[in-house]
Amino acid sequence: MGSFSLSYSFESDLSKLTRFEIKHVFLPQGYCDVFLKCRQVDAEGPLVRLKNLLFNQETLLTIAQWVTEYWWAVLLMGVGFVILMASGIRYAHSEGLWHKVCLALSEIAQFES
Repeated sequence: MGSFSLSYSFESDLSKLTRFEIKHVFLPQGYCDVFLKCRQVDAEGPLVRLKNLLFNQETLLTIAQWVTEYWWAVLLMGVGFVILMASGIRYAHSEGLWHKVCLALSEIAQFES
């Protein structure tokens, strides 16, 4: 992934252009940041590599095979997640968290008016 800076002779012209125009005039396959540092887009960047790793056919078949073999573990994880969410809601309700949030919002609304 290469990078370059725009030369000084363009400085007067750049003040008239927006960042979108700079990107398309000087670097059609890249972007320029607010400091006029322009870079080419890396087509094989980290997000693309992660997407290819997670969503390729072999990985999906391996996950499906694991879920089929350990269905009971998937079921336990689902039940555990539901219990965790329910206990969090119960804790927030018992501590009066929702009441405190609503009270703070009403005080802010009264302060602004």
